[in-house]
Amino acid sequence: DLTGVVVTASVVGDLAEYLTDQTRFWVVRAQVSAGGISGLETVFSGAYIAVDPSKEGRSARAFDGLEKPPVVASDKPGQYFRLRADELGSVEVGAPVYYRWLQVGRVAGYELSDSGDSVEVQVFVEAPHDARVRSTTRFWNASGLDATIRADGIEIDTPSLAAFLLGGVAFETPATVSVAGEVPADMVFELYPNKQATKRPRSKRRSRYLLYFDESVAGLGVGAPVEFRGIPIGEVEDVDLAVDPESGEIRIPVAIEIEPERLGLAKGEDELAYLGRQVERGLRARIATDNLLTGQRSIDFDFLD
Repeated sequence: DLTGVVVTASVVGDLAEYLTDQTRFWVVRAQVSAGGISGLETVFSGAYIAVDPSKEGRSARAFDGLEKPPVVASDKPGQYFRLRADELGSVEVGAPVYYRWLQVGRVAGYELSDSGDSVEVQVFVEAPHDARVRSTTRFWNASGLDATIRADGIEIDTPSLAAFLLGGVAFETPATVSVAGEVPADMVFELYPNKQATKRPRSKRRSRYLLYFDESVAGLGVGAPVEFRGIPIGEVEDVDLAVDPESGEIRIPVAIEIEPERLGLAKGEDELAYLGRQVERGLRARIATDNLLTGQRSIDFDFLD
């Protein structure tokens, strides 16, 4: 039907037990990828078929050849882990995975989630470093420069030239109040955009609310922090302009996304009822100035008389 090429090959009899539905074949040719340069010998010798044999699975004699070489061989000791990110960024298949800036694995693949609102990334961490991944481990995109402005200067953190140019993923298990345990089989880690983002606690439960302001919101933009007495609890999602068609009153709606647990919401407690009680006690949102030099502003929650 002209949809592909059928190749008939023979192998020595001793390899018959390694031909299962888990066995993989691919054509080796010179190529450049995030994992490096491979197949240079084919420039002189010509392309050839490579095989990743496996005894696992059922015996098979028909196979679908891979379009690209596999990132990880089937006999490589280690574990796969699943990550979820809002955006893929510059992470590519074959990109390195770092632990303390030592390469310990590779990015094995990625795909868009069923809902389309996130990207699921699969990484392979080689043994014995896979044992360093715990339930409290945090992964982040190590691509490019990670620069942070501090009171004592600018801190720049990047693992290697390869990660700067090609992208990569890094992880660590920080010291937290939560006890680090074994990784559950169905666990999906969050892939943070950079290392600094891993230091900002993030609850799995986030709720969206709408605030209305009559004052100027100059300097308040999407991504601006939402804080409670200086502690981050969320961020600004949208800033708009609204006019009441009847009264002609102009108000500025600001959509925010917050983590209710950080405001003291107990598990299983009704969120709106809880926040309603806090509002009765004087909980209010106001616009605060974060940086006098840049004019950057934020939303600050506090109890007011």
